[in-house]
Amino acid sequence: MDDLKYGHELMAMVNDTANTDVAYSLWMSAIVTYGKCFATAKGRRIKIESNHVLKADSEALDFHQSILDMRNEYFAHAGINDYERASTVVILSPTEMGKSVVAVNHLKAQHTKPSQEFCVSFCHLCRKLYDVVESIGEEVHRKVLDEYRSMNIDTLYEKIET
Repeated sequence: MDDLKYGHELMAMVNDTANTDVAYSLWMSAIVTYGKCFATAKGRRIKIESNHVLKADSEALDFHQSILDMRNEYFAHAGINDYERASTVVILSPTEMGKSVVAVNHLKAQHTKPSQEFCVSFCHLCRKLYDVVESIGEEVHRKVLDEYRSMNIDTLYEKIET
């Protein structure tokens, strides 16, 4: 829940900053933080699954997948994506001027900030997922309370791992 809230807060700040380096950093942090919610990692015993996305917003699964792809192919790793391109260009002189290489240039283009529409959709999805996770957490909390209330104090102490 904290990661969803933090990701939402970061993305909400993206369009409020004129500094493209800061906007890019906020965008990247929001996407990576969102992705953590769906990743398996040592010590993290729970994660959100695709079925939770469907429960949050039945039309958001493609958008959710595009966020995870962005995380994996743009921010976390250098894969093929729609957000950056790099090319090497060899510029040749016109044939009538004599064949030769005039220059070699390396060109890179990348997005530094998501669209306003992306930011709004991302924040909406985070809020909806937060609600789903919160309802799951309430159910788990209730079950834990029911279980411990049914035990006597000595049984509770026996459950402590030493």
